Amino acid sequence: MTSAHEWPNGGRAAEDIVTEPLSTRIDLEEFTPRLVYLVSNALVWQESHEMRRRFGLGTNDWRVISALGWRPGLSATEVAAFLGVNKAVVSKSVAVLVDRALVALLQGPRGSRPMYLTRAGAQMHDQMVPVSSRGHELITTGLEPEQVARLNELLREMLGQLRGQSVEGDGAVPVGDIVQPPVRLEPRRRNDEVPGEP
Repeated sequence: MTSAHEWPNGGRAAEDIVTEPLSTRIDLEEFTPRLVYLVSNALVWQESHEMRRRFGLGTNDWRVISALGWRPGLSATEVAAFLGVNKAVVSKSVAVLVDRALVALLQGPRGSRPMYLTRAGAQMHDQMVPVSSRGHELITTGLEPEQVARLNELLREMLGQLRGQSVEGDGAVPVGDIVQPPVRLEPRRRNDEVPGEP
């Protein structure tokens, strides 16, 4: 249905204005991607606010620190793939973390630049963990351990499905800073090569 009102200043014809909900609309209260986004957005906002207040670092900085705590020696490209974000986002955080002496960039084979937490970076990691863990506690409060395990299983299945999807053959769906579903990396083994070690 259209409106009988006229646009100000002699604009588009009144018949071109849609004032009633569309019959093809999505039920946003039951639309899973929206619900996942809202939960994620609320958690990120709360986490980012607290980390900025306490440590002067943002969520992206924490994600880089966390990734290097999980797998020391990743390059910026590998961290970006692990997190599922644009490399420029990671590079910006790395510059901040290097400037604060929380991350060290080394020279690796074939021009690679492996990154490691410094001792100060490891200490910062341990201070930031409770803030990030708070988000887990918030969304799992009231759930039984079996329910949490099932929820995590479902989320991993969703990620697996997204990793296998391709849009127009490019294998990635840009959404803001997100460029692709994150890859899965295993923790570094003890016998993995570390630059500078025999």
